[in-house]
Amino acid sequence: MSVHTACIDVGNACIYATTTIIARNDIPFIQPIHAFKLCLFKRTEVETAPDAILVSSTADGYVPTGWTDEPSGVSADYPFEWVSIRHKTNGKWGSFSEPTLWNNYVVWNPNLLEQTEFENIESRIKENTKAIYIETPTNPMMRVSDIAKISEIAKKHNCLLIVDNTFLSPYFQNPLDLGADIVIHSGTKFLGGHNDTLAGFIVTNREEIRERLRFLIKTTGAGLAPFDSWLILRGIKTLGIRMKRSSENAERIALWLQKQSIVKEVFYPGLPTHPGYEILKKQARGFGSMLTFYVDTKEHALKILEGVRMIKFAESLGGVETLITYPTTQTHADVPAGVREKNGITECTLRMSVGIEDYEDLINELEEVFRKAGE
Repeated sequence: MSVHTACIDVGNACIYATTTIIARNDIPFIQPIHAFKLCLFKRTEVETAPDAILVSSTADGYVPTGWTDEPSGVSADYPFEWVSIRHKTNGKWGSFSEPTLWNNYVVWNPNLLEQTEFENIESRIKENTKAIYIETPTNPMMRVSDIAKISEIAKKHNCLLIVDNTFLSPYFQNPLDLGADIVIHSGTKFLGGHNDTLAGFIVTNREEIRERLRFLIKTTGAGLAPFDSWLILRGIKTLGIRMKRSSENAERIALWLQKQSIVKEVFYPGLPTHPGYEILKKQARGFGSMLTFYVDTKEHALKILEGVRMIKFAESLGGVETLITYPTTQTHADVPAGVREKNGITECTLRMSVGIEDYEDLINELEEVFRKAGE
């Protein structure tokens, strides 16, 4: 079954507003298939994994994931580390820039790789490194990592490989098939697809990791509520058609942006000039709907943000509507200015999450906005 068909074939689920299901001894107990369980089942079918953990937000998934390979006797005197490759995003910056102490254990204390250090992963691995964590493409600079290659490095050093697959979703990319041990998704984004719920997924094909994750999620109480599970289930039904349409729109907009005089550079992995183009062609079935671009001045960036109407000036991504974001003051506001600039995020940087509108309407609005911005 194709990914597209698997997404559509999610079926329907009942929402049970209860925490207690009564079982009677005199009749066979039939466990109802409720939204949470059906959502997990269909999500794993799409990601080609035997099981998944559904949590109330992506952030709720990071701490349990950090505990999946906890060495015996770990304490603050012997932290274990993650080598992390991503352009740090808001809340994740806090998680990945400082040691996280929980019950006197250091959950992670990562070596953060900057944009220029992607080829030096192996040199950053230490004796106490337990995982390599990557986001590909990265947010917002769209840097692409070779998942299979990094998987080989991780296995060589007995490390877990954890991949944030939010930007491409399982419709375009399946990291578990490329050697990843754990895949993380922000279900809030493309899987939900309508900007109306918060959710996160942790997916693995390793039984020992799955059991530990399940225990941690159950004991920390981060499971997703039934109604939110139903919203994610509804969103997955249209994942394929949304990803296909929004990706086509993004490619057209990227090509249009390249022709604009005030645009200095476009970062979209579907462009043959993008340095990660060949890697993504090899490991994914599409290029996604996220793109970033530089304009020549801060003033032009702000005028574009002020001028959009149908395109919304908002921070999220992955919904049916097109959004434009100013990373400096929104998604990456908590990242120190020096770190932002080192990763290429400047006051002239704009990020777009392209939706499923008619692309002619999107181009028409951009033409008008850019014309006024240049006056």
